[in-house]
Amino acid sequence: MLFRAVAISSVLLLGAFPLPVAAENREEPLVLEVTGDKPRQWSYEAGLDLLGREGNTREFGLGINLGATLSGADDTLKLVGELENRESDGEKTADSVTGSLDYEAFFSERVGWYFRTALERDRVDLIDLRSTSSAGLSYRIFKRDDHRLVFRAGLGYRYTEYEGPHEDDSDPTLDLGLFHHYTLDKRLKWLNELTYSPNLSEMADDYRLIHESSLEMPVGLGDFWSIRMGVRNDYDSRPAGEKRLDTSYFMRLILKWGE
Repeated sequence: MLFRAVAISSVLLLGAFPLPVAAENREEPLVLEVTGDKPRQWSYEAGLDLLGREGNTREFGLGINLGATLSGADDTLKLVGELENRESDGEKTADSVTGSLDYEAFFSERVGWYFRTALERDRVDLIDLRSTSSAGLSYRIFKRDDHRLVFRAGLGYRYTEYEGPHEDDSDPTLDLGLFHHYTLDKRLKWLNELTYSPNLSEMADDYRLIHESSLEMPVGLGDFWSIRMGVRNDYDSRPAGEKRLDTSYFMRLILKWGE
């Protein structure tokens, strides 16, 4: 019931986002005035992945990604909703829904704090509900307008409710992360994320490792459309299903507005 309530609330929230209009009629984006060098401002994006293949194997895949970001001079709030559905020769290879919130604020040039939480459902991996929350310190290794690298370290809590006869998990975790953003030639963006979340009582045997790398480039001469190509690896040392490692490649058409 909790997952359904959160999912419905997320749909209603994202459905209320303003849609982009033609440049000559576009209204100014919502701006919240705060003290500091930069006012807070919302930006939005919607992404679509579509995969199809016929031949020796029949494959179909659909992915939807919705995001909203509130950026200020020293803090950032990100809301993300994702859906992934893939089939190969009539067999489900991916069927997941994820919603997440990530907030980060810096109280000095290099040091800050963060909080993140996520809810996930994955039928292929037999996960009825996975809830992950963590908080800790952020450290800017370096920050320029075109190049940023941030390291995070904190503590968290992970609860997993499985389908079928598997026992549910509920464990405190360590939370480590590395986040890299590099703008090449003012138009190409290279994005990398790596997170490691081991069980505090069994750090060597019970952990989750997630890596995602992507390259984003604009489409056409405007600022609305872009294409993001990348790879995502999700490793679970103790999966309920058969596979420990899930690897997915994506090419995502993205619509952005509000920036």
